[in-house]
Amino acid sequence: TTTASVPRLDSPPNLIPSILSIAKRVLVIGGRLVLFLPVRGEDAASLTLNQVLHNHQCDWLLEDANDESENNLEIVHGRLQRFSKTKTFCRWLVCMKRTR
Repeated sequence: TTTASVPRLDSPPNLIPSILSIAKRVLVIGGRLVLFLPVRGEDAASLTLNQVLHNHQCDWLLEDANDESENNLEIVHGRLQRFSKTKTFCRWLVCMKRTR
């Protein structure tokens, strides 16, 4: 028998920008999206939510959601959850709301 070899990914593809892009179009006004943003590395636990969003190529979320901006998602809440004593793996639980 022959088994197919599947290449191992050291890190999964970054799907966060795609998920947020879909949410901008699909959520109704006032609709909410809740997701986890994983963070790994030496300084994982010391990164702010803004830095994590920047690392996930989501800087547009940091702009004010006004009429001139393409951003119609507002960060309602963000909470850091640590998984290791060495602070090399954690995740942010983020709740966002569509504003317009």
